[in-house]
Amino acid sequence: MDNWFDEQEQKKPGFDYRALMKDVWRRKWLFFIPFVLCLSMAIFAIKTMTPLYYSSGQLEVRTDVYRSQLLNDPMRNLGGRRRFDEELQWEMENLLNSPAFLERIVRELGMEKKYMAESRVEEGPALDETAAVNKAIGKLARRIRIADDGHRLYRIGVIDPDPQQAYDLARVILDRFLEEYRKVRTAPRASTQEFLLEQKKTYDADLEAAEAELNSYLVEISSSGLLGNPVNASNLASVEDHLNRMQERLDGPDARELADLQRQAKAVLGALPAVDTFAKDVTISNLTRTLIDLGVEVMTRADIGSQDEVGLERGRQRVQIINRVEELVTLQHSNLSILDRNRLSQYIYFALYTDLERRVVNRVTDDVRSYRAFLVEQPRQSSRLADLQSRVSHMNDLVMTIEREITQQRMNLEAGMSDVGLQVSIRQQPFYNPIPAEPNKLRLAFLGFALSVALGGGLVVLSLLLDKTFKTIDSIESTLGFPVLGTLPQVKLPTAGPQRQLRLLLWLTIILGILAVGAFGFLVLYPRLSL
Repeated sequence: MDNWFDEQEQKKPGFDYRALMKDVWRRKWLFFIPFVLCLSMAIFAIKTMTPLYYSSGQLEVRTDVYRSQLLNDPMRNLGGRRRFDEELQWEMENLLNSPAFLERIVRELGMEKKYMAESRVEEGPALDETAAVNKAIGKLARRIRIADDGHRLYRIGVIDPDPQQAYDLARVILDRFLEEYRKVRTAPRASTQEFLLEQKKTYDADLEAAEAELNSYLVEISSSGLLGNPVNASNLASVEDHLNRMQERLDGPDARELADLQRQAKAVLGALPAVDTFAKDVTISNLTRTLIDLGVEVMTRADIGSQDEVGLERGRQRVQIINRVEELVTLQHSNLSILDRNRLSQYIYFALYTDLERRVVNRVTDDVRSYRAFLVEQPRQSSRLADLQSRVSHMNDLVMTIEREITQQRMNLEAGMSDVGLQVSIRQQPFYNPIPAEPNKLRLAFLGFALSVALGGGLVVLSLLLDKTFKTIDSIESTLGFPVLGTLPQVKLPTAGPQRQLRLLLWLTIILGILAVGAFGFLVLYPRLSL
């Protein structure tokens, strides 16, 4: 309370700013002491902290956008762009902090030798090579920094008391990290491919055993109608469907087209050319036999992969027949125009092609007839044969499936080794920086100022909130509900010993608390904000 209460003091409406400023000024030491202590600690840290130098390089990650059916899109596999970025940074941090990677760097640069030499000079037992390597790994792990610069740019750097060593470490770590990261990304695909290759050996052996059992049974039943017959229980329905559709096409659209080409060829020569002479040509004859075999294979095999491959081969054979027919027509009818020779070539080729298609139909029809005759004559053997053929077909499907998977894995492995789909490259090489990165004077000063203002202001506000004393007559009357009749002067008595000790203990506690908070800020909070 004031030394004298003015009995004539009137209650002032509103908030009394002067009274508040007066209360704050009374507690000025609660603000100035933390302010001076925190700034002093910041200055002390700036003056005594060991200079640290930072050297870093930047990596750039690029992803291809493609729609390949064989190559795996890494972004699609990881569930989108955001998940891909998170997984990418996690992989980088995990690799940088892995003991194997750090040990490789330590041994390559011989960092363990420094700690072994220091241990011989210092007191205590000397470090062996393993202990020195582990110590170097621990120190190196605390010096490496990785940061996301945005837009799939990642900065990898090293902080060290020696600027030259920081530069050397950053350069070596960036190069080795790039090599190791590519190996890590291709390692799962390589292991998957090795597993599939081993599994394919098992499937090949099972397929060979099933085929041997089937051939043995065919020899046992001695059915000439089944030896070399591609028709079996598993493909009988599809083969008959192919036959019906091909027969309808030959008797319908192909027959009408052949008739039109006949009229055009007859109009050119006056009579139809002898197609048999072209069929006897050695080149065309060989190509025709090959096309017949491929046509039978297409009709009797159900797996799509083989049909695709056989279809491509048939296309190449047909192109060769067309070229050979055009050569022969040019030799025999060189007097005709290009348009007339083209009409003759079209007719001759189409006549040859429809003939070989009918031969394919007749050959497959005979195979179907032989197989159905066997089913009627020997039902028990046919059931056993169907089981064996089904097993062979199943094992063949497994082999074809795993071969396609191996092809895909091999392509993904080669794509990963050639950076297809995901390219990680060095965008900026590390550079030598002779300017210390730590201590950061501006950041330390700002941290000291912020702590001092926060602590000082907090103590003042806390003191105001905890102060329950009366300061005016109006506050006494409003709180107690009794009128004040008069006031007495405040007499200051000498401070007693126990009260003085309690007051000193309170100030000592406040100072120690301020030092503890400051130490936490400069020793714990600041390193987290720094590099």
